[in-house]
Amino acid sequence: DGRIDVWSLGAILVELLTQDVLFHSTSIPEMLARIVETCGAVPPALVRRSRHADTLFTRDGIIYAPTSEGDDVRHELYAARAKPFVRVSAALHHTTVTAARRALRDCVASG
Repeated sequence: DGRIDVWSLGAILVELLTQDVLFHSTSIPEMLARIVETCGAVPPALVRRSRHADTLFTRDGIIYAPTSEGDDVRHELYAARAKPFVRVSAALHHTTVTAARRALRDCVASG
């Protein structure tokens, strides 16, 4: 599926144009939580199809990660049902995207 490649390309372009990391994090669950915080909840059907759903989500759709001690106690990072998943049309008006557009326009204009 090439959609993830489009996501990756978009993230890389935003980082190149803004000269900042798009989702600052130290772990995969933390990065996922930051993406969900920005883009909205991961659709439940997508979570169910994921190979890694059992290591990243509770049955209630909450993102979680093992504690730093590595024991079986888990801590919740983000309630994945906080808001609906953002549509592409809305994402195009996000402040990060508009900043990247401005940076690209300025870069092209300066030659």
